[in-house]
Amino acid sequence: MDNKMKKLSFLLLALFGLNIVGQGLYAESSIYDQQITEINRIYAERQANIDRAIQAERAEQKRREENQRQRELAPSRAIESCNYGDMNMCFLVGNGYKNGAYTINNINAWFGYDDFKAVQFFTKACNGGNAKGCGALGTMYNEGKGTPQNKDKAAQLFIKACNANEASACNNLGTMYQNGYGMWGNKSKAKELYSKACQLRSQSGCTNYANLNK
Repeated sequence: MDNKMKKLSFLLLALFGLNIVGQGLYAESSIYDQQITEINRIYAERQANIDRAIQAERAEQKRREENQRQRELAPSRAIESCNYGDMNMCFLVGNGYKNGAYTINNINAWFGYDDFKAVQFFTKACNGGNAKGCGALGTMYNEGKGTPQNKDKAAQLFIKACNANEASACNNLGTMYQNGYGMWGNKSKAKELYSKACQLRSQSGCTNYANLNK
């Protein structure tokens, strides 16, 4: 009996030990599975972030390409609108050539610097009844850009534009009178023109009017 009991006890201890080992292996296996699951989750999350970044970059690249395409098309479209009778567009095209580029319909359109073309489009705008075009053309004649300098022609254009309530033209004409345009100049007339420009919300007109009243 003693030997049988010893064998039985040994078997029980062995089974107990195997059970403990099994539980330990199960626990280790469970931890391993959790780690693998976490690694997979992190990888999937990172991959999703990478995919989103790639998609965002592609969208941004597409937007830049479209903006560039619109910039390239803008000048020809603006000129076409001018030729179809949009006098304000003629004025904007003139500004584009005068300044090299100009924002038209929220697009920074590149025209290239060309004072001669600027004069052509300002002339077309002015002849079509656009007061801003007349004022801009007056500036070109006053400064001798794109056309021979002609103060009398500039004054005539400023008068035409100012009579149509173009504030900058009133201010520019006032400056001509203040600086001695005509035989003696006319500061009283300059003050009158600055006052009108100021009333038309020209900051330069307001400043010049205040300076003449000092």
